Amino acid sequence: HTNTALALALVLAIAIALTHPSPPGACLLPMALRFVLLPAPLLLLPGTLGSTCFRNALLHLLIADVLSNLHAFLTIVTNHAGSDLYRFSTGCSPHSPTFMLRQVLSSANYRTGGDVNDFLHGFLNYQVEHHIWPTLSMLSYQKAQPELQAICEAHGVPYVQESVWRRLVRTIRIMIGDTSMREWPGHPGEDEPPEVAAPPPGVVIF
Repeated sequence: HTNTALALALVLAIAIALTHPSPPGACLLPMALRFVLLPAPLLLLPGTLGSTCFRNALLHLLIADVLSNLHAFLTIVTNHAGSDLYRFSTGCSPHSPTFMLRQVLSSANYRTGGDVNDFLHGFLNYQVEHHIWPTLSMLSYQKAQPELQAICEAHGVPYVQESVWRRLVRTIRIMIGDTSMREWPGHPGEDEPPEVAAPPPGVVIF
């Protein structure tokens, strides 16, 4: 009976939050739905079984949430940060040559190639290609990657590709203030090759 009453109280509290939303409640509501309402039916189980199952389910949900957020950080943030990537203080015309150039200079790829490798990276290892062609399929990214890299090399445009762990180190160095993103136009750092610090010859930034 205690478990049943608790489950009903949880459902009632969430229902009240839905009908009387407030800024703090609106932020907490998704968390309540995920971590409270989802495992709440387990409280209907008899005796201590219900509360035990509820606690275990809540613990597993929390662990899964932490791990998924760590994976998302590792595969998304780190290929947008690093002392070898640029940040821009002015805008440019969408889909212009300058826009395309900036997509390459401000993002990095991880190791690419192979279905298993790409799956483990969530296909986020094609970040440069994704920035250039955001609507392409994952298979198209696999095909486009070597061609885009060859185009960049032919025109002297830096095309950054490193392992996810090396990108993580670069991101942490940004976070602790050891290094910073390059400002366009930038200057080479002590540990960076000078050819990645200046715009390619003939390129005009609007």
